[in-house]
Amino acid sequence: MYFQKKSLSSGLLSFSEATDYLSRQLKRPVSAPVFYDIETTGLSHTSAAVYLTGAVFHENGTWMCCQWMSGSADEEPLVLEAFAGFLSRHADCTIQYNGSTFDQPFLSARYRHYQMPDPLQELPSLDLYRTLCPLKKLLKLDSMKQPCMEAFLSCPKRLYPDGKEGIRLYRKFCTRPDSSLQELLLGHNREDLQGLMMILPSLAYLDLYTGDYEVSGCSCADEKVLFELILSHSIPVLFSNGNLHFYITGKGTSVRLSTEAPDGNLRLYYKDYKNYDYIPSEDRVIPKALSACLEKCLRVPATADTCYTRVFCSQTFLETPAMQKQYLEHSLPYYLQTL
Repeated sequence: MYFQKKSLSSGLLSFSEATDYLSRQLKRPVSAPVFYDIETTGLSHTSAAVYLTGAVFHENGTWMCCQWMSGSADEEPLVLEAFAGFLSRHADCTIQYNGSTFDQPFLSARYRHYQMPDPLQELPSLDLYRTLCPLKKLLKLDSMKQPCMEAFLSCPKRLYPDGKEGIRLYRKFCTRPDSSLQELLLGHNREDLQGLMMILPSLAYLDLYTGDYEVSGCSCADEKVLFELILSHSIPVLFSNGNLHFYITGKGTSVRLSTEAPDGNLRLYYKDYKNYDYIPSEDRVIPKALSACLEKCLRVPATADTCYTRVFCSQTFLETPAMQKQYLEHSLPYYLQTL
């Protein structure tokens, strides 16, 4: 088995910034995060093996990358054992990209195969792919694959072969070990890990979905209401998006959004639409517990698009940030889904 440890290049989040993001997402204090990625000889854990694991952790003020690579098929248990020992010493949570679908279940299956304890079983984990999926429409991304996210964030261009090519290179390496082939395999894994860490600041966009912002301004003109927000975190890349009813743009910690308000009326949406009936004659919803007394011809089950009541954009509303925030916490998630 081959082991390598080296520091990652600069330009990554500081340790305090990273643990702040992760603590918010995992809803628990994080003090020892480990970012990891695996390379396998195939997609099925029943017929393929883990030939390389890579992990990034923080040590002595620096992000360090550790990698364990097997020199042959019979060294897979050594790689798994070394990785398990590393996690037990250095991790209080793990972070991956699409890890809950591939990396984690693949590793767990291989640990079971060798009747070894699974070090991932008790560790909290964050799958950045699943967590960031809501951003696909907002950021106008073609895909949520890691290279697509890296391109959006203008991460450094990759220099090493991709994972599919890596399988071919590893098989070649097993028959004839060569240091240049080994560096190609390790380099791809390091690029995956570095890209994973560079994607982490994208969690800032999720402040819009979770309500981690303050309203700094609100105005009404031409039957539109303009809101100005200050996010809790700075977004890494400016964005803009919109449709006929809603428009949003953001840069740094500042976000501006406008929504239509015919006759000064805003639509306040409710996400639990299955608990409401829509009253067409009044163009609003009421809880099903109250609508049950109405004749069926006067009501229809609400949908996500019809589950709203109206809020008049009065002077009091325009001068009260707390009212504006309450409105946005209800309605902004809906508008973001319509993009």
